[in-house]
Amino acid sequence: MSKTQTQTQTTPEAAVAASTCIVSAPPFLAPWCVINSPEPPAFWKAVGVQPWPGAWVMQLGVDPHPATAPYTAGQIIAGFQWSGYLPTGYHTFLVRFANGPVTANASGGQISAQLFLNVDGYGTSQVAQSRCVQYLQVSRYLLGGTHTISLGGIIQSAFQCSASPYGEIIMARAEFTHFPAGFALSAGAQAEAAPESVAAEPDGERLFDEKNLQTVEIAARETAQARLDSLLINL
Repeated sequence: MSKTQTQTQTTPEAAVAASTCIVSAPPFLAPWCVINSPEPPAFWKAVGVQPWPGAWVMQLGVDPHPATAPYTAGQIIAGFQWSGYLPTGYHTFLVRFANGPVTANASGGQISAQLFLNVDGYGTSQVAQSRCVQYLQVSRYLLGGTHTISLGGIIQSAFQCSASPYGEIIMARAEFTHFPAGFALSAGAQAEAAPESVAAEPDGERLFDEKNLQTVEIAARETAQARLDSLLINL
């Protein structure tokens, strides 16, 4: 090698950062988990999540109750969650929701049906609209470490006296894409573009406490068998 030639060396940290990208989904297979929040008291719920097509159905109704029932609120959450290492830098997360029917009948009470995308508990949401395509995006500077990405639907309801609200989201397909740190910027540019304080509370709303969510690991073998069974039925 001549004295005028230079050799670029890649550190182990840089190699890890360059290779750390959440694979586009669906299918939402491990290390993705299914979100399955508990059934709220005085309500009934029905939730079915299909990791292979990235689909789910979620329903929230009210148990039979007297006309003197007190004010009662509850919510359910369904979707997918990923947790793992992401390197320092700006990351962009994008979800495309292809919605089926969405219902929000207040019937004297209160009901809302929303779609959400959260990064470490904070993110963005939209009112779920029936039979259309909606997009949610979060772009954020992250410090290298373990981070959690959650996406899905949330139905929030409240009733009093004889009110009987009902909500439903039928998601035909949710598509997730991750643009990792360094996707469009060099390592030096990433560092220069870092905000003055990354310890502050991130931008975005906090719809719920993710620490209270129940998650179910996705078994690849069972998911593949379910996918095969559905294909055979449709032949």
